Amino acid sequence: MTSRTSQRQSLRRPLPLAYHPLYRFYPGGALIRQFRDATALEVADEIEVADGRFSIAIVAAGDGWVEGDFGRQPIHKGQTFAWPACLALRVRAGREPVRIVRCPGPQEV
Repeated sequence: MTSRTSQRQSLRRPLPLAYHPLYRFYPGGALIRQFRDATALEVADEIEVADGRFSIAIVAAGDGWVEGDFGRQPIHKGQTFAWPACLALRVRAGREPVRIVRCPGPQEV
């Protein structure tokens, strides 16, 4: 279980639309409407990601691990992942904090 200290050190911060990683590839933001809830996960210790939404995750800085029912997968700056909605996972920082830009897909209506 995560301590209160580590929960404070790991932040979820919404990103302005101009910083959204898909925005620059789709002029006018055509696809951005589906992936508009981008957040930056600033992980100094660990954080759980289990909101039941598909997402694209881009490791923007640092290194660490992603853990779940699938085991443990190392991550490092520059990697991109597609995380399925059915997968609850935990992001853990390595030697230095890890920053992940997470772009969840649309919520179910």
